[in-house]
Amino acid sequence: MIFWLERNYKFSFSITFAIMIAIFSVSSIQFDSGGFSDGSSFKAILYHLTAFFALSFFLSVSLIRGNRKTMFLPVFFTAFLYAVFDEIHQYFVPGRNMSFGDLILNTIGIISALIVYSFIIFLRAPAKTYKQSLSGN
Repeated sequence: MIFWLERNYKFSFSITFAIMIAIFSVSSIQFDSGGFSDGSSFKAILYHLTAFFALSFFLSVSLIRGNRKTMFLPVFFTAFLYAVFDEIHQYFVPGRNMSFGDLILNTIGIISALIVYSFIIFLRAPAKTYKQSLSGN
């Protein structure tokens, strides 16, 4: 599946943008005091980790495509800047606030996705080399 997403990186980009829109939409939800916005609930923690993991993972697949290892840093900074802008955006939403803790959770999700994707690339590297030696390239 990862190979297919890398080959069809435009589709991966569209998933990335859909995730960005979803994150923005969830960040735009207004809360009364004491809602989901305090960031300390398990749901909130899980949301931040998974949303930014997904964003960073699909952004990685779209830009790195299994072989452009120099793109890891731009992927990190793009996803991190989106996380920062998401927190700034929440400052202007009634019942929401900027949270350094949320930014930390977002960053953990981003770094986790980069580690997982780099591990996938690492595991498949010997397979590519082996396939290339069989084909004579």
